[in-house]
Amino acid sequence: MSNKLFMGDFGPMLIENGYNIIPVVKGTKRPAIANWSRIKSTPEFIESWDADASIGITTGEVVAIDIDCYDRDVTNAIVMYCDQHIGKGLRRIGRAPKGLLVFRTEENLKKLVSAKYSDREGNTNCIEVLGKGQQFVAFGIHPETQEAYRWPKACPQSTHFDDLPTINAEQINALFEYFDTSCAPSDWTRLGYGLPATFSFPDAANDVLSIEHMKSTLDLSDEVINYHLDRVSAEDYSQWILVGQALHHQFNGDDSGLEKWDLWSSKSANYKDSDECRDKWETFETIHDGGTVSFASVIDMANKAKEELRRTVEEHQATTLAFTPVGKIDASSLPKREWVLGNRLLKGYITAMFAPGGVSKSMFSLLSAFSVASGAAYTGETLHRQGKVWIINNEDDKPEQLRRLAGIAKHHEIDNSVLNNISLSCGYGNPYVTSTVDKDGNVIHHPNAEKIISEAKANKVNYIIIDPFISIHQSDENDNNAIQKAVDVLKYIAKEANVAIELVHHTRKAITGKGSEEHAGSVDAGRGVSSLKDACRVVTTLARMSEATANKLLINFKDEGRFLVRLDSGKGNYSGPPESAKWFNQVSVNIGNGDEVGVHEVFDMDERREIADSEKRQQKNKEIAQYLLDIVCVAETGLSKQTAVIALLVKEGAAKQSAWKTRVNEALPLSVPQYSMDMSGLKYRLTRAKRSAGSSITIDKELLG
Repeated sequence: MSNKLFMGDFGPMLIENGYNIIPVVKGTKRPAIANWSRIKSTPEFIESWDADASIGITTGEVVAIDIDCYDRDVTNAIVMYCDQHIGKGLRRIGRAPKGLLVFRTEENLKKLVSAKYSDREGNTNCIEVLGKGQQFVAFGIHPETQEAYRWPKACPQSTHFDDLPTINAEQINALFEYFDTSCAPSDWTRLGYGLPATFSFPDAANDVLSIEHMKSTLDLSDEVINYHLDRVSAEDYSQWILVGQALHHQFNGDDSGLEKWDLWSSKSANYKDSDECRDKWETFETIHDGGTVSFASVIDMANKAKEELRRTVEEHQATTLAFTPVGKIDASSLPKREWVLGNRLLKGYITAMFAPGGVSKSMFSLLSAFSVASGAAYTGETLHRQGKVWIINNEDDKPEQLRRLAGIAKHHEIDNSVLNNISLSCGYGNPYVTSTVDKDGNVIHHPNAEKIISEAKANKVNYIIIDPFISIHQSDENDNNAIQKAVDVLKYIAKEANVAIELVHHTRKAITGKGSEEHAGSVDAGRGVSSLKDACRVVTTLARMSEATANKLLINFKDEGRFLVRLDSGKGNYSGPPESAKWFNQVSVNIGNGDEVGVHEVFDMDERREIADSEKRQQKNKEIAQYLLDIVCVAETGLSKQTAVIALLVKEGAAKQSAWKTRVNEALPLSVPQYSMDMSGLKYRLTRAKRSAGSSITIDKELLG
C-alpha cells in the first residue's frame, strides 16, 4: 500500500486548478468530515486536514461518468463513445475494468443512472453520472484492490478545470441510449431501474433515472435538522404526518428518527403520547403512494413559515411607518457608544482586522482577548469595558490555541483566574459557520447564529473573535452580494447579543518584492470583495515592519525590525506613515513544555523615533559642516558667483552639479551668515545672497580677524 501524502502533495495543486476537494478516510470512499457537501475548499482548510488523507473531488460543476461495468470491452466501448461524441474526459481507474471519466458542465445536473443489467456472474452493470452534491475519490487507496487510483494519461493535478470538455443532459441521454441499445451484450439480463417492484416510475419510457425520483437522504447534522423542525408547527395533522415520513426517510426508519419526531410532536397541544407516534411510524415506508417524502419537504415548510413570519413583520412595520419630525435633540440624554477596547471594538458592531499570513494576527487577537478579560490593556489601548470573551477559531486546534494563551499569560504575568472570562471554541477541520448556502444558492442563517446569540446573552459576553472570517461562511468571497448577506448574519449576531465582534481576515497578496507593510492602513487591503469592509464599523490592519521602515528609523532589521508589527486604523490609503501606527514587539516565550510561541508587547516607537531624529540631526549637521568646508576651500575671498563655486566643487570630483547646487542651498540659506575654518585653521564667514542687479547668486567669503 502506498504511503504517499495525497492531500499534502496534490491538494494545493488541485485547488489551484479550480477543483473543490474534500478529505476522504484513507482506504475508503467515505468523506472524512461532516457537512462535506457544503465545504468550499481553500488552502487554509487543506492545512487543517491530514496530509495523508485521500482526496475526493466534489461534483456539480465537475461531472463524473462512472462506468460501473465488469466487461472490459463494454467499458472500452463507452470510453470510445465519449471520446468521439462528448470529448476526451480525464480517465481514472480504481478497480479495472471499471472506469471513471471527468468532465465539466454549465447545467444543473444531479445524479443520473442508466438502465441496469446483470451479467452471467451476477454482477450489476450500469453507468452512473455523478452530479451536484456528490464526490468521487481522485487520489487515494482503493478499498478493494488496496492499490492507488490511477490516471493513465492526463489527471486533475495537471489539467485545469476550465480545460475539461463540457457535457450536458442531452449528451448523457444519448450515452445511456447507446449503452442500452448498442453496447450491452446479448447475454446480459436487463434489470430496469433496480427499484422495488411496487415503485411506479412516472416515465417508464425514459432510460435515465434521476436521483430526484429516488430521493436520497440529505447530509444534515442534528443541529440543522432541529433548526428546521423548530420552525414547523406540529399542530396541523397533515404537516405532522409529512414530518414523520420525512424523518422516517432521513433516518432509514431508525428509532433515532422516531425520537426526534416524538420530541417535536410533544410541543403540540394535540399531542397524546409516544405510543401514538410509534404506531404511526411503523406504517411509514421509504417509498409510498405519491412518492418519497424526504427531509427536503420539512426544509421547504420551514422556509415557508419563515417567509410568512417575515411578511408579518414587514406588514407590521409598514403600518407603523410614518413621517415624524425630529424636533429638539437633547444630546445629553443620548446613550454613549459602548466602546470595549480603544476605538477599535464597539458593542453591537463588527470590526475587521486585515493582515497577511505570518504576521501573527491570531496571536494579536488573543492579546486583545486578555485585555478585555482582565481589565488591563495589554495592547496599549484604552480599556472601556472589562468582560467575557469568546474565541471562535476555525484555523487551529484547541491545543495550539491553549499554547498561545499560555504564552501570553506567562509573558505578561496574567493570573490564571482571568481565563475564567475566556471561552474557546475550535472548529479545526470541521469549522463553525454562522451562514450557509441553500440548494438554490441563497445565503441563509445557520443554527449556530442563534446559538451564539443565546450563549453570548446568557454568559454576558462582551467580545467575540472570529478567526478567520473566510471560515465562518460558505459564500463565494468574490461575490459582493453573497458576502454582504454573510456579513449581515454577523451584524445580526452583534446587534442581538450586544457584543463587539472582530473578524480576523487575510489581505490580498502584496505586490511582488514588497512586504506586508504595503497594506498598512489600507481599508481596501482585505482579500475578496469590498462589501466586508463596507459593513464594518472599524477596519484595522496588522503588518510587519519592512526593511525600508527599519532603515528610516535606524533600526537593525535583522536583529530587531523583523519582529516588530504595526496596528493601523484603516484610512483607505496605502502605507500610512509609521508615526500613525501602534507598534508591538513579538518576543519568543517558552511555555514550559519545550514549545515556544511569539507574544506581542507594546513597543515605544516614540522613544525610538526621537533617538533616530536626534541621530539624523547630528548626521545632517556633520554633512553641513563638511559642505561649508568644501565651499571655503574652493571659493575666493570676496564675492564669487555661485555657479563658479559649484563648477570648482564639481571639478574636485566629489559630486555632480545638481547635487552640489542642493548642498550649497542647504549649507548657505539666503542672507544667513555661516562660519567655517579652512584646512590651515583660518576662520571665514560665508554669506549667500542675490545681487541687486540681476538674479545671479553670489557667495561672499570674508576672512575673520
